[in-house]
Amino acid sequence: MNIHRFLLTLFILTTVNVFACECSYIKSVEKEFKNVDYVLTGKVISIEFLQIVKVDKRKSTIKTSKTLDKLDVFKGSVWSKITLETI
Repeated sequence: MNIHRFLLTLFILTTVNVFACECSYIKSVEKEFKNVDYVLTGKVISIEFLQIVKVDKRKSTIKTSKTLDKLDVFKGSVWSKITLETI
């Protein structure tokens, strides 16, 4: 158990801030349109949120919800399932 505490403490002390998106500036649509290989035009049909919650070491459950506020982001990974209709 002491090794787990040591590794957890080491992990917490050595973490760095990482940002998953480029929110520091807004890109122009025209500029990005010229720089991509493919463009998808479509309409969002539905958005569903999935959460994978570990029950124990061998079992996990999946919870689904139409709204994000019904899931607890601290209890497991939350994923978005977006259904598109392409034009």
